[in-house]
Amino acid sequence: MEEVSARLGWAWEPREVTPGRRPVMDIAGIDRRLICWQSTRRQQIEDALHVLTAEYEERQGHAPGERAAYALACQAADQTRPPKRTEMLSLTELRTRWRASAIRAFGACTVYRLAERARAAAGAVWARVRPVIDVVLAAVDTVAVVYVMRGAFARHHLVIIRPRPTGRV
Repeated sequence: MEEVSARLGWAWEPREVTPGRRPVMDIAGIDRRLICWQSTRRQQIEDALHVLTAEYEERQGHAPGERAAYALACQAADQTRPPKRTEMLSLTELRTRWRASAIRAFGACTVYRLAERARAAAGAVWARVRPVIDVVLAAVDTVAVVYVMRGAFARHHLVIIRPRPTGRV
């Protein structure tokens, strides 16, 4: 995220996917429909997880706790994983297909103006956020989240990569 923000001039916004859980970070200014457009895998996992959770509740007599819910989510992901493809496509070919598909779904204007829209939205995000960022509090929060999610952390979790000057104002 840091690299994309520095190189492209974009910003990020949190989006709640699961109530009570950590949000997902989306690029500011990108239409939600475009983000969800190719996300069929997530819906497959959600559907399988709903069934697995219902079965768990029926067997155990209660909703799964945090560990059991994580195990069920992993099981749902494994059950819905598609078979490996035999046809190998280059990144260039994949990008060409994705671009053509997005243009068919949303129009060329929407697709070709994504970066411009994201930079404009980033300006609004940074204007709102910069004056209220408490770097020390953000560092403490980062350490706490990494510790909770990973159980431990190392130097690379704490090192801040400084954006390279781009010459742009």
